[in-house]
This record gives sequence, structure tokens and C-alpha cells, in this order.
Amino acid sequence: MKLFGREVYDQRAMAGAVALMLVGTNLSIMMAFYFFSDGDAFSLLQSRWWWELTFSMQILCFALMWVCHHERMIEAEGWKRLRAISRFLVGLAGVSTPSWVLVICAANDWFLNPPSLMDLAYYAGIVFVVWVVTAYVIPILIAFLARKPTFIYLGLKGRARGGALLLASPFLLLLLVAAIEIPRGSHLHIVVWPFLTYLHGAMPYLVKAFREAPRTGGLSLMG
Repeated sequence: MKLFGREVYDQRAMAGAVALMLVGTNLSIMMAFYFFSDGDAFSLLQSRWWWELTFSMQILCFALMWVCHHERMIEAEGWKRLRAISRFLVGLAGVSTPSWVLVICAANDWFLNPPSLMDLAYYAGIVFVVWVVTAYVIPILIAFLARKPTFIYLGLKGRARGGALLLASPFLLLLLVAAIEIPRGSHLHIVVWPFLTYLHGAMPYLVKAFREAPRTGGLSLMG
């Protein structure tokens, strides 16, 4: 299978990457509803068709995450199985965010009264912090307590020189956009924030998808 002229060696890893990027795109579109057209487009979030489309996409993303991880969870043993399960749960939490957006909107009556910028930043910040804790803080603590450094998976094995830059590239792009747009009074950096955050989360999957496995071994997903 080829994508953009490059061979995809691990289609299961690509499924995980696609799931994350779909959700990131969905959340950025929601942000655009709020910030573009002076907030008038926010009323689109009241549309039944939008949420039907969103939940259909969520079901697809849950399925893609299952396809991505289930084989590794079955085949792994011992602490590696715990690591595989934890990655799967983090992936599920990530793709479930649109559902929590609906809950937050309903609880705060945002469908009738669009939130203030500070309210929006507050809840977006909470979602971001929860993601950081589940994706990084908890795995680091487990790795430290269990003395298993490989419990922390960044998907950059064999890329010691450019790996960190590759992983950080979405956030570096976000900082660049913010540096350009904030002085102009634009909110484009907030709009693209969800997509670039999910692109960062998808990087390990993308690296795995496009990296050819050693000929002496099988295709072991995500690790």
C-alpha cells in the first residue's frame, strides 16, 4: 500500500494515525465555528446533522483504534501487555474527546449562549492537561516505579538525531502560527491547536506506519 508516493509498511499503525488526525480535524472545525464569522457559525453546533456526522466519525475512529491495537494486546505478554493496553486506552480517550465536547456544551448551555473566550480556553486547557497526564505523566511514573524505561513509547527508535524534532514539529508549527497571528489579533493559532496536538499524538503511529520492519522479524505493532 502506498500513500503520497511512500510505502505504508504497517497499515494497523496507519489506522491509529488516521483516527487521531480525523478527531483533531473535527475539533479544529468546531473551533473555527466559534472564531470565524464573528461567532455566527457557532450555531452550526446546534445542527443535528453535525453531531450525527461527528458521532459516525467517532464510531469509525474507535474501530480504527481497535484495529491498530488489538493484535498487539493479544500477542504481548507480561508487562508488555500492560503497556499495550495502556496505549490502547490512551488512544480511546483521545478519540472520545468530541463526546466530551458535547457534554460540556450541554452542561454549560453553550448551544443557546456561546461561551466566552476565557471559558473556552479553560475547558480546552483541561482537555489538554488530561491528555498530557494520560499520555506522558502516567507512563513515565509507571516506567520509573517498575524500572521499565521502555514502557515509555515515543515511536522514534532509530531516529536519535531527528526524532525529537519530528515529535515536536507540530508544536513548533503551533508556536510559529501563534507568533504571527497574536500580534494581528487573530485566533488562528487556537483554531489549529487541536489538529496540531492530535498530529503530535499521531507521529509515533506515522513513523511506525512508514518504517520498514527488519526482515528477520515480524511486524510488531507499536513497539
